[in-house]
Amino acid sequence: MKKHSLSLLALIVLTMSLSGCALNNEAKASSSYESKASTYFYDEKEIAEKNSQPKYPTMDVAPAKIVTDAKKYAGTYSLDWGHIETAGLRKNLLKVNNDGTFVELRVLTDNATNSDKRYYVDKKNKLHSKKPSTYALLSGYVTELKGDVFLSYANATQFYNALNEKGEDKISPLPFEYNYQTFKYTGYQGTKFVDNTFEVNLEVKDGIQKFVKVVPKATPRELTVTPLEISEFLKDSKEKLTSKNYEFNNINDFLQILNRKIPQNHDIQLLDINSYQNFETTDEGNRKAIYAFSSTSSEENDVTTYLYDGERIFVSQENNNKLFEEFEF
Repeated sequence: MKKHSLSLLALIVLTMSLSGCALNNEAKASSSYESKASTYFYDEKEIAEKNSQPKYPTMDVAPAKIVTDAKKYAGTYSLDWGHIETAGLRKNLLKVNNDGTFVELRVLTDNATNSDKRYYVDKKNKLHSKKPSTYALLSGYVTELKGDVFLSYANATQFYNALNEKGEDKISPLPFEYNYQTFKYTGYQGTKFVDNTFEVNLEVKDGIQKFVKVVPKATPRELTVTPLEISEFLKDSKEKLTSKNYEFNNINDFLQILNRKIPQNHDIQLLDINSYQNFETTDEGNRKAIYAFSSTSSEENDVTTYLYDGERIFVSQENNNKLFEEFEF
């Protein structure tokens, strides 16, 4: 299985346009339950409204100080670099606030292979595929030391948005693979304010990387929340999923929690649920599935079948799918 890794403070970034396509695959009986609205997808406005804690972690920047004339730097900036697309960066935005705090968004995709895709199932039980994105959200303070103004990163979160039934990227605990971390002040002036831009202090052969101020019609929704807010909001949901307390309201919920566990060279197929109404498990019991799909290797024709019985997730890697064991994350 392909592993994705990202150093949250690294400025080597990737881009690829999201594209979606419908697959000719529909199994009218892939679920024995009527589809209901998911409880696992959130938007940034909802997260911001429910936040009652500090939006930014406390950070000791001594001997530097947080800028006192922050309004001078406030605004939205976009990375200006002629090679962002070939490097793999779809979006890199910076929002500096009037109080000297900032949020930076990096939307990355892995363009090493054209086969990289994720799946979702719409309300009509139709399977689709779409290019995935990796989101890195960082925040911190605009600081000053000996006349130099620079960004001091305090924390970051890296996460993969799940796809809802409309194929929209939404913040969700379902992908499981998101992390949160904080940083100590080091004094490193990695992104420095020079000539009305925030210039990235990174040695690259393809020109200077710098954040240039732009005037968007509206603040991009991704910049209306902070890493700390996302982490706190999703923490409880992630803990429930880790303890196997699932609340899947449709087959897409079930697919999203496993999406990133499926190898990139595998194709997804929705299965007829009627074939799994009395499947056998390794604990010598028989159970009734309510959601079912399979992944098949395009190279070796190996089939893995995933079932959900309303309480637990089961998997079988046998092509005959006779015996299922409980899935472990």
